[in-house]
Amino acid sequence: MFDLYRLPQEFPGLDGIFLNSNPYDKIAKVEKAFKEDIRNSLGEDLGYIKFIPYIQLHEFESILLVEPMKIMEYFIDEEHIEACKKLLEMVKDFESPEHINQTPEQSPSKRIIREIPEYEKVKATAGPLIAEAIGMDAIMNICKHFSDWIKRISEIRD
Repeated sequence: MFDLYRLPQEFPGLDGIFLNSNPYDKIAKVEKAFKEDIRNSLGEDLGYIKFIPYIQLHEFESILLVEPMKIMEYFIDEEHIEACKKLLEMVKDFESPEHINQTPEQSPSKRIIREIPEYEKVKATAGPLIAEAIGMDAIMNICKHFSDWIKRISEIRD
């Protein structure tokens, strides 16, 4: 899993993708180019077929915005209730959490940090725990791109 937000400029498929407003079209182009780059590096006979690239739209924290109130699983103080409610209201302005990211200052993590500044220092620990509290079913029901990737992985057979 790579975050689209932090990919280096020379990453395969990034040329011109930000001109396209459809996030799913953007990410499909990057993932296709990434897979081709791996294929070209490894060759036809090394099993690259089982490589299923995944670029997170737009960063991991979009998953946490599936159920912003679950952030309270980690930040249990009452002072964070209002912050989580603000995040919940903000998410309603988007088709899905995968669509949140107009600018680097408006990325999912920056939005969470703006409401819960403590998250910035503990995101490597807190993020996975919050995602676990939300659960795969909820994440897959809301995040189409993530769900499609998990389904493709589940179909792999030796």
